[in-house]
Amino acid sequence: MRAKEGSEAVLTFRLPRSLHEKLREAAAGRSVSEEMRERLEASFAAKPDAPDTKTRELLDAITAMADALASLGGSNAFAGWSAGMIEAARGVGTLRWDVSPVGFASFRRAIEIVLGVLEPGGEPPPGSESTAETGAWVLAMVGAAKLGGDTSVRVLRTLLETCDITPGGVVHK
Repeated sequence: MRAKEGSEAVLTFRLPRSLHEKLREAAAGRSVSEEMRERLEASFAAKPDAPDTKTRELLDAITAMADALASLGGSNAFAGWSAGMIEAARGVGTLRWDVSPVGFASFRRAIEIVLGVLEPGGEPPPGSESTAETGAWVLAMVGAAKLGGDTSVRVLRTLLETCDITPGGVVHK
């Protein structure tokens, strides 16, 4: 490391060529140094706030599931996957949930399975179905707004097509 006047330090180190290539591609017109600096700074940033530890753990699990699906397009990534999933991945090059219908169905079901295991015991109080359905749609709109684009419009359109809105809340048709 050489000291430089001011607030920056100049470093010299070696990278595998494959990693350098990935950084150059990710930089998309910026310098590799800038890409590395941003990634290093992000690694020290706190994880996004979650309301509690269990929610953070769930989000980490969902991320791990998405990463596992995305890995199916790479070489030697097929170990342990069913023949049908391997064939589906070969057909589109990936099983990423946002690209492949098979990947999406697998990802959705995996999330349902994990949530089912985490479900608190007991039964919801009688008559709470409308409250739960209303809450689900409100939460869906919050999530859609975070995703941006036309996602909020698509969620709202789905709500209007599949549910009745009553003074007591939302009721699935």
